[in-house]
Amino acid sequence: MTLKSLYFNLTRENLKRRVWSIALSLLVFFFLFPVASALTAAVELNPANFAYGMDPQTALLMAREKLYNSFLDWHSAENSAMSFFMLCFSVVMASSGFSYLQSIKQTDFYHSLPISRTLLFSVVNVNSILITGISYLLMALLSAAITQIYSGYSGCFSAAMAGYIMHMAYFLLLYATMTVSVMLTGHLLVCLLGFSVLTFWGPAVITLSQWLHATWLNSYYDNSSLLLPAIQRSSPFLWTLDMTDTPAESRAAVALAAAVILLLLALLLYKKRKSESAGHAMAFHMTEAPIRCLIVIPAGIFGAMVAVTALRSDLFALFGLLCGAIITHCLIEIIYHFDFKRLFSHKLQLLFCTLASLAIIAVFRFDLMGYDSYLPKEDQVESVGVLSQTLEPNLYQYQNEIQLNGSGNDLYPVVVRNHNEEAIVTSMALTNAAPVLELAKQGIQYNLSLRDKRYADPVYYKEDSLLPESGGPQDLHGEVLICWHLKNGRRVFRYYYMNLSAVRNSMDQVLEDENYKKAIYPVLSAAAADISGINYEDIDGCAHVPLSDESMKEQLLTSYQRELMALSADTQRHEDPIACIQFKSHEFQAMADAIRAKDADIDSFNRVQYYPVYPSFQETLVLLERCGVNLNPQLSVDAIASITLEDNRSDETVVEYGPSDTPQEAADAEAPRAAATSEDEGLADSERNVRPKNLIVTDPEQIQEILDSAALWSLNCTNNLNSKFGAISIRIELKQESKALRPYGEALGYELSFRSRELPGFVKKYFHITSDDINSYGNNQY
Repeated sequence: MTLKSLYFNLTRENLKRRVWSIALSLLVFFFLFPVASALTAAVELNPANFAYGMDPQTALLMAREKLYNSFLDWHSAENSAMSFFMLCFSVVMASSGFSYLQSIKQTDFYHSLPISRTLLFSVVNVNSILITGISYLLMALLSAAITQIYSGYSGCFSAAMAGYIMHMAYFLLLYATMTVSVMLTGHLLVCLLGFSVLTFWGPAVITLSQWLHATWLNSYYDNSSLLLPAIQRSSPFLWTLDMTDTPAESRAAVALAAAVILLLLALLLYKKRKSESAGHAMAFHMTEAPIRCLIVIPAGIFGAMVAVTALRSDLFALFGLLCGAIITHCLIEIIYHFDFKRLFSHKLQLLFCTLASLAIIAVFRFDLMGYDSYLPKEDQVESVGVLSQTLEPNLYQYQNEIQLNGSGNDLYPVVVRNHNEEAIVTSMALTNAAPVLELAKQGIQYNLSLRDKRYADPVYYKEDSLLPESGGPQDLHGEVLICWHLKNGRRVFRYYYMNLSAVRNSMDQVLEDENYKKAIYPVLSAAAADISGINYEDIDGCAHVPLSDESMKEQLLTSYQRELMALSADTQRHEDPIACIQFKSHEFQAMADAIRAKDADIDSFNRVQYYPVYPSFQETLVLLERCGVNLNPQLSVDAIASITLEDNRSDETVVEYGPSDTPQEAADAEAPRAAATSEDEGLADSERNVRPKNLIVTDPEQIQEILDSAALWSLNCTNNLNSKFGAISIRIELKQESKALRPYGEALGYELSFRSRELPGFVKKYFHITSDDINSYGNNQY
């Protein structure tokens, strides 16, 4: 018999033995594709489900479009559900194809035949792949035909074939992984457990490592750009999912290459596998100890981390470690030997795994690698990125973009965050590392003091002392993320919580650095040719800047860029934005026009990419005025009828002294209030607290004083460098002729916030505002 005829005879006989696999494959794919497409078509094309009040022909076109889009989504390479089905098929095909390896009698029979193991291995694998591949292909093409007939869209067959190629590549990777597991084991249950280990051990260990870092290393930053790709690459199943920016085509190519390597490894194992291993847990005795250690050590660490998270105690951490290691070791012994008497048959290996787990825990618990004290030398740093969202509360508002989802009349805008803080500090390149080194030293000092405090207490809390004990009560504390770009090509992230007021000089140098501003404010890199139009926002909301010509647009952009680049931290500590400005790109404007044409809500467009306009931006303000923009016309004494000041300080006992609704009456009430305060000194705190009634201010001079010391809080841009006092709310009532009306006829209301440093004297006096009140109810000052 020739090799060719022998191969086909073996293939035919193997298929006869696996008829149930063929039937199962056809049945599952039949429901996944043709049936699903037919049901979707029936639902989408049912006139009862058309959009209400729409022209029937237009509604039908929309329904067909939705049907086509549903088909594309289901057949795409990013369909996670299909990846799961490929996982299931890989397990079924590999375990059923080599099921004879789990029975001594069947193994002896097949291996006694005058057939090489290589040929037998090839026949089983080819049949497994063909059973899945042909069933998938036939049903996918039938699904494409159904969808193309009902939707009227061409391209269904090409989309189905593209998805087929991708998912078959993923199937081959998963199938090869399962085949390796089959070769390493001799029992079906152990084989399934082995496949789980091969598939999920990597992600579990990486996640456990991240848990260790986050729990015990105060300066650890959860670097998702490294963590997610590492997790995805460590698992054949997760590699099939759309978790990162890796294109599906690249993932499919890597999957094919990895599948070939794994199948060659499986063939090598099959050739070396003894027939007597059938029915045993492990086919190779030499693999038992390494696999045991690779599972028991992480299990011990996991037990310790569960105890630490729940009870935050070193003693209970040790208890959890012992429980995790011993229980897991015993379970593995039971699986290996199917005998409860062998629970502790490898005591030395158990001791080794326990000590290894304990050593790893100790490295993180006591920071033996010096992670929290890491500080590069200045000559090692090529550049550095720094970011404090405490000082940049508008960061994502600057960086966010608009994306249109849906299609046709279902088009709608969504705000997307394409640049997170990690991406920003990675792209930032400050060449002056000296001030950043000072920031890092402050952060390291705090981390070490916190660690010392935690070690002094056997029951410790990482959240015990988020605020350092040093510094004044009004000092601003916040987080700082640093990314060191080293000359050797490494990127090192560190996250600190520190007293920002204590490092003001160093932080100011960072905030005023040209490269820092270009990374924070994308508008600084914009060109006039890329700008379609300009919007502004003041107390009345958002509006369009009526540009006279293209030159005015360019002047506004360049003037604003110049003034924003020159903005100092000291200016931000003494000024607040009086308006915001938005420079719209051509793409941005086109999306806004498309949404506006459908009479849809465009509010999302007014929540991104607005930049602050400070009173010191004189060039920008003059140019806006030339364009006919009158900022905040309601914030003038002539337009205001009165201002109501309301004390929001507490749920304390309130003692009101008459209808003190005017400044004069407030002055008259001051003496009895002072006397009452003096007389109440002997009373309990809850009995002597005094809070006067709301103060209604009508005096023009006092109104002007309030306006000069208050900031707008309703703008897209806020300023955290200038502290606000939140205990007194400011509500403005306009004169009748100045009132702007909402669409339903009610008057617009205006609210402001006092700056902590500039509270008017008469307000302090009337409401008995002390320095302690400012410390308690004001934002901390930078």
